[in-house]
Amino acid sequence: MTEYPLTLFMALFVLGQYFQTEHKFVFFDPCSDKVLELDYQVWKPVSDTEVEVKAGQGVDLEKDSYYQLSTHLKSEHNGWIATFDFNIYTQHQQNKYVDTLYLHQLRSMWNGLLHPQEVEFYFCNSRCDGVIEEVDSNGVIRAKGKFKKGIPASNIKFFDKKGNLESKWIYKNGNLKKIE
Repeated sequence: MTEYPLTLFMALFVLGQYFQTEHKFVFFDPCSDKVLELDYQVWKPVSDTEVEVKAGQGVDLEKDSYYQLSTHLKSEHNGWIATFDFNIYTQHQQNKYVDTLYLHQLRSMWNGLLHPQEVEFYFCNSRCDGVIEEVDSNGVIRAKGKFKKGIPASNIKFFDKKGNLESKWIYKNGNLKKIE
């Protein structure tokens, strides 16, 4: 009788290993030219589940699934906080997977209060003013927008590592209206 629960446990364990892959995410910061291990959150919209992951740790994610990942970075320059969001599609068959995610140089930063009154854009540690175009080390445009004293004066476009439009932040009078 005790063999069946053990067999069932082993079958569930093996199936779990087949449908999940351990992912570890690290972050490349082009402003400091360093790879960083940061805390991050992973959210799976389909099941509305969220997991907090400590820096340097991995997380089990289901294969062939969509997740949203979010991390924060505090500026050494002014103490403000930048948030970075990523869309993650798991399609890997190996049991462990490490990925390096690119942190944009163009950063929406806020003062860290729960309800931020002030949000400004910085290019690394310099407040954005004029047309800003972020180009990665491969010569690919990653972001583009126009600013006046850190406030968007036009829409901002973000591009993936291949230069394809990833998202467009639509602004009116310096206020974010929607993200496409």
